This record gives sequence, structure tokens and C-alpha cells, in this order.
Amino acid sequence: MKKKFFSLALAVVMVLALAPIAPEALSANSELVFVAVSAGGNHAAAIGADGSLWTWGLNDEGQLGDGTYSYWDGEWDENYENYVDNNKTTPIRVGTANDWVSVSASWYSTMAIKTDGSLWAWGRNLPDGTVIDWDAPPTTTPVQIGTDTDWKTMSEGCTFIIKTDGSLWGWGNNYHGQLGDGTTTGQLEFVRIGADSHWASISSGSHHTAAIKTDGTLWAWGWNYSGQLGRSASDDYSEVGETSPVQIGTDSDWISVAASTHNTVAVKADGSVWGWGGGFDGGRIGADNDWVSVVGNGERNNLNTAIAMKSDGSLWFLVHNNTETWETVTTPVRIGTDNDWASAAVGRAGTVVFLKTNGSIWAWGYPSSLESDDSRYPYGDPLYVIGPTTQSDPLDSAAGWARPHIESAIARGFVPEEIQSDYGETITRQEFCRMAVKWLESQTEASIDDILTEQGLARDPDAFGDTSDPDILAAFELGITSGAGPGIFNPSGGFTREQAAVMIMNTVRALDRFHGWDIFLDTPPASDFTDLDAASDWAVDGINFVRANSIMGGTSTTEAVFSPKDAFTREQSIVTFANIMFG
Repeated sequence: MKKKFFSLALAVVMVLALAPIAPEALSANSELVFVAVSAGGNHAAAIGADGSLWTWGLNDEGQLGDGTYSYWDGEWDENYENYVDNNKTTPIRVGTANDWVSVSASWYSTMAIKTDGSLWAWGRNLPDGTVIDWDAPPTTTPVQIGTDTDWKTMSEGCTFIIKTDGSLWGWGNNYHGQLGDGTTTGQLEFVRIGADSHWASISSGSHHTAAIKTDGTLWAWGWNYSGQLGRSASDDYSEVGETSPVQIGTDSDWISVAASTHNTVAVKADGSVWGWGGGFDGGRIGADNDWVSVVGNGERNNLNTAIAMKSDGSLWFLVHNNTETWETVTTPVRIGTDNDWASAAVGRAGTVVFLKTNGSIWAWGYPSSLESDDSRYPYGDPLYVIGPTTQSDPLDSAAGWARPHIESAIARGFVPEEIQSDYGETITRQEFCRMAVKWLESQTEASIDDILTEQGLARDPDAFGDTSDPDILAAFELGITSGAGPGIFNPSGGFTREQAAVMIMNTVRALDRFHGWDIFLDTPPASDFTDLDAASDWAVDGINFVRANSIMGGTSTTEAVFSPKDAFTREQSIVTFANIMFG
């Protein structure tokens, strides 16, 4: 969600738009749960769990969408006597519709997508083929852009959008080639970027763009003054950069990317984070392998901001640089102490809006909107804006029968932090594999590296073309998983009961080999399940194994059925590993 600072030199307006909002002023809506946020130059937007849309902050161009805007009724004056103030210091609702699914706040405008796939925008200079005269009133309520109903994913700041067919579209400034359409000509309405239909995510910086394709490859185009395209810097401030997408490296395991003013940062499937351009040397940032996503942006005074999230829900600065006020961070620095963040959005004036897992919204404003001695800058805790005031217990999502087993399993240390929530969701192949590895480590009191060494094994980095996750590679070497096909693992794929049975059997046998116990039969006795004919041939031994060892039971209290093709949830996976007993 791209954002650009509106350079109107009005300190009073900036304070009004960006200063922290007192919780008591929002008591009427304090329990509204939010699911998405976006930060603009000096305004922000959010979507509620009920599909409602909310905005707050500066409204000089109608970007709040409430039918009003702030303006001077007459000549500008230092005492603001002629100023018509329609800025909002508390979130206001945009219309009455409850069908909004995503939103992107920009410099002067806001854009959002509805459940029917239609695209709507309001504010100044919208992508509808026209440019509004600066002396004319802006568009102050949502208007539909075109008639298409297949819009899916927007970049920061509304510059790019991906359709449901994977095609990429963009509009706006293009003086450095940042639009990617092969020219340096700006566009007043959306044009298709290339012919590919394989784009998965997009991030638009101030002068360059970065995107990930569905095959996990990373691409960038536009300005390269600081080396943000992943190659040697141009050393030419006025350079026309790459005008079409160019791949960064050859890897195909990227999962998240953020383009800022002078740099690009990205996360790989193995949890490592990498950076190019200002503040980075074009390599890996730190040694941690638990990063899951990154966001960034920058515009005002060459501000560069990149914020990354770890699997434990903590947020970290990867870079935060302003030539006037803030230092450059070359190693990750934690933001506050909380571990319940769900996402963050960085605005183009330094504004950052945060969303917690309980659906509440928190924020920072641009430094000039606060006292200079405010200790929250640059790394302190964000300030509450709106939403639930108490954090829900993640265990509340677990079924009653599963909760005590989950609590015990977490205490035993084999439940990855990334699955300690939303327990009723289907577990992914990657999540199950990681838990199998952690369970092995908890049972052997040895690291997975020691387990591999004891078995005379080593990870093969080329085992799978769609993941380099070290736990998955270790599980492959130990015979816990064989993947989803030749050279394919499908890490985000769903998981079934028969797959769980086989991987559990293989995990237990790996433990058996490590200890030299030989207590689990190679050929378990046939189970009494009456629906084994519905199971895959390769799964029958696994199903018999978990039944014979009382690890997994059936799915009915009245019939002996296993339901091999049914989805397997996070809570079922945790309880199943907790059921493994030795004797």
C-alpha cells in the first residue's frame, strides 16, 4: 500500500492528521474488529471484519471519502482563519456498505476493492483517464473505476493492481521506468504490464517497483540509483532505469517483498531476509530464519522504512533512515515488546499503521507531529487508535477437547509458534513438517542437525524446486516426507488424514532408528477401518500403523471409519503428536 507525503507546509494540519489518537475519543467504536489497514501520506484506511470501510487523517483532497474535503475559503493566512477543516482525528465510516475486501491509501487518494471484484477510488487524480484541475473540488466519495470485476490485489499507494487471472496493471508517474510498460511515459489510467499472467504480489516504491511471480521468482524495474534493483548502482541521479521487469538473481523461493525509496528487501521461504540498495550490501540481513513478511516505503526527505515480521508475531526495523532526524539501522531492531502483531503498513511520510491479532489498530505519525523528546521514536511502542482493547487468547480458537492437549504440547516445546493460533484451520504441509521436526527434537533432546549427523545424512538443497526450508529438507533426508511429486513439496498445500498418518509413522520410525529401539513393527497389523478402500495405496500402512499404536483413531463414534481424504487441522495434528506413547 503505497503512500506519498503531501508537501503542504502546514504544521497545524499535519499535527491534526497524524498525531496519536486518544482511545477515549473512540469509545463508541472501540470494540470494532479490523482485518486490514493501509497508510497513506497523511491519512490511513482500514476494513472491519464486517466489511465496513474506515478512514482518518488529512482530508485536503477528499481522500477520506466522506463527501467533504479541507480547503482555504479565500487566501492562505498564517492564522488559518479561512481554513475549512474537514480533517478527521478519529476514524470515520465511508458510506454504509459492508462489502469491502481490500484498501490502499495513497498520497492524495484512496482505492478499494469490493467483494464482487469491482474497483473504487476517491480523492485527487484517479486512474480513470482524467486529471482534475487543482482549482476544482476533488472526488470526495467512492466512484467505480471502469466496469471490470476481476480486480484482486493492490500495491501500496494504488499504483499497481493484480487481477484474478494473475495479470499486472499499473498507472501513474513513469519518469524512471517504474511503471514497467517498456516506456517512460506516465499513464492516466491502468495499462497492462507485459503479457505474463503469473504475478502473485507487488510492491511499488517511490521510483522503482518489485514483484514476485507465482513460481517464487523475484523481479524489479525502475530507478537503480542506489542499487535497489539488485545490481550495481547507476551513480546517476537522473537515470532512466529498467523500463520492463528484470529478474533479481535466479532463486525461486521468494515469499514477500517491499520496495522503498532507495532499497528493496525480501523474504525467502526458508525464513531468511535479504536487502539491496541504500543501507544494504545486497546480501542476507542477519542469520535468523524466522522472518515471514516485510513491508516498506519512503518519500519524505529520502526516508526509507522497511519493517519485517517474525513468526512469533514480533515486528522489527530492517532499515529506518531519514537524513534529517533518524539514524540508519543496519541490523534488525525490535519495535516495542509485543508479540501479537498481525501486519503493518508504511506510509510515504513516515506514518506507520499496525494491526494486532485481536483486530485493533495502532499507529505512529510523522515525527513533526509529536514532541521531539517523545521516547516512542524511533523504536518505541505504537499508540492505540481503535479496536478491541483486550487481546484475545489464541487458545480460544481451539475446540474444548483439544485445548488441554495443546497447552501440554506447547509446554513440551514441539508446537511451532506459527501454528499457535487458528487451531481449527487445515494445517499446511510445511507446518506439519516443521512440527514433526520439533517433535523429534523434543523427544531426542538433540537438534535436528545432530540427528542428521548421527544418521550420516545431510540436507540436499536441490531436493525440491519450490522450497529450501531447512526443516523440510531435514524431514526429506530422514524419510519423513517424500514430497508431493518429483522435485515438488507444495509447502502451502493442505493436509489430509491419510497424509498425516504416513508422516507420523515415518517420524516415529526416524526416532526409533535414532535411539536404536526397534520397538515399532515394520508391518503393522491390519486395522478394522471399513473405508480403507477409499485410502491411497501408499497410505494404508500408515493408517494401520497409527491405529495399531493408538496414535490416531477413527472419525465416528458409531462406525469404524478413518475418512482418509478428510482435511487435517492444526489442533488435530498437535493432539496426534501428543498421543504418541512408548512402551
